Amino acid sequence: MLLRDRLPAYISWDQYMKNQEKLKQNRSLPETRGVPKRGEALLQGLIVCGKCGLRMASRYHSSKRPSYYCGEHERSPMIEYCGHISAATLDDLVAKEVLRALEPAALDLSLRSIENVEQERKRLHDQWRQNLERVGQEVARAERQHQAVEPENRLVARTLEARWEDALKKQRQVEEEYHRFLARLPATIGAADRERIKSLAGSIAALWHAAGTSAVDRKQIIRCVVERVIRVAEKSTENNHVTIVWQGGMTSQHEVARPVGTYTQLKDFRRLSERIGQLHREGLRLAQIAARLNDEGFVPPRRRGVFKGSTIGSLMRDLGLVGELFRDDLVGRDEWWIPDLTRGTRRHPAEDPLLGQAGMGPLTPDAFGQASDRLGR
Repeated sequence: MLLRDRLPAYISWDQYMKNQEKLKQNRSLPETRGVPKRGEALLQGLIVCGKCGLRMASRYHSSKRPSYYCGEHERSPMIEYCGHISAATLDDLVAKEVLRALEPAALDLSLRSIENVEQERKRLHDQWRQNLERVGQEVARAERQHQAVEPENRLVARTLEARWEDALKKQRQVEEEYHRFLARLPATIGAADRERIKSLAGSIAALWHAAGTSAVDRKQIIRCVVERVIRVAEKSTENNHVTIVWQGGMTSQHEVARPVGTYTQLKDFRRLSERIGQLHREGLRLAQIAARLNDEGFVPPRRRGVFKGSTIGSLMRDLGLVGELFRDDLVGRDEWWIPDLTRGTRRHPAEDPLLGQAGMGPLTPDAFGQASDRLGR
């Protein structure tokens, strides 16, 4: 038989249950956040898959670049794979938003909103005090009426006593509701706490980027203001919809692009192809096309680095576009492209709709033998 709160030397039952819940939350389980660990992934325990609703796990590859992945498909059959994403892609977004939320201007707005909340809380306190005062007056009135009745008049005495007991029950009920109201309210922030928060606000960014700040420190900073991060990936593009749930219940919506394997998975692949074709028709060379694409904000599928001339040459071949050196005015009457020789034809490029690889110039008859020997090898 369980007897709660019988021994004063021990913690209360409510405190025991809170301790058990805290111990559970400190474990690294699919349904819990766990404690911050030493890994570089900043959202460990906070990132949630928007498709299945479970927390995504942190995974470290041999290259030491962490990623977040959802392993729900390994535990239960799913129609669509939840997928994975590079940790740096989401960490950079959340870190930027956290630092922006902790800027002095943002903190000043937050403190002002806290003042508004405290004013509303004062209004509710006044309302509760009025309710307590009213039920107290009813109890006092019922008590006076009961005390004033003659003892011989037992019927009236029993009726007044019942009214008195009802008033006492109502008073206890209102008091219990008031205590529950107080338990749900967050702690107030005093003037000293406000000044301390403002004084620390200007050094948060410097503290974040300091060499001595560890990954655990950054995770603890994030957890002070972020409750969880929900990520939903588009299956056919690089787009990811990210929802940051802040402490207190506020949410913010964001979009971030993840690295993908092929150009066709890019959301703006059609626009990229059309732009490359347009720049090629304008007579720009490969390096110039690459520079123009970089300036206009286009990025490669894996989002590592920028476009280069060699990258554009390969992409143009896949798109069926003519390379920068494959213009008809660059070959003479007795010159051929190397791909023409490999196909066993000596037609002029103007007669051949399939032109060769970018970067190879025309071949003269004197160099025909040497090129044939090299291709034969």
